[in-house]
Amino acid sequence: MTKAMSLITNPREFTTQCWPALALLAVLVIGMVGYTVWPRITAAPSTLTTASTASAPPSWSRLCVAGVSYLQFPSGATVEWTPANKVKTCNEPASR
Repeated sequence: MTKAMSLITNPREFTTQCWPALALLAVLVIGMVGYTVWPRITAAPSTLTTASTASAPPSWSRLCVAGVSYLQFPSGATVEWTPANKVKTCNEPASR
């Protein structure tokens, strides 16, 4: 108990006794910061379809749930509509 109290009350003794643990903690914190920041500072390839990547698959897919046609995007889904502004059913032909 007195050893722990002396480490708490004396910062110099604390750093000399616990420097391996502090170094490990610093490395872990720097590693976690780097892990979270790295994807934000590196350039991501563009996901837009251009003339040179016209053969790339579309970024959406068509789903049928309970007879209703949905368009699934990476960010979510929406109901597919007909040109007459009605909800498209699964048995109607695809317009795209």
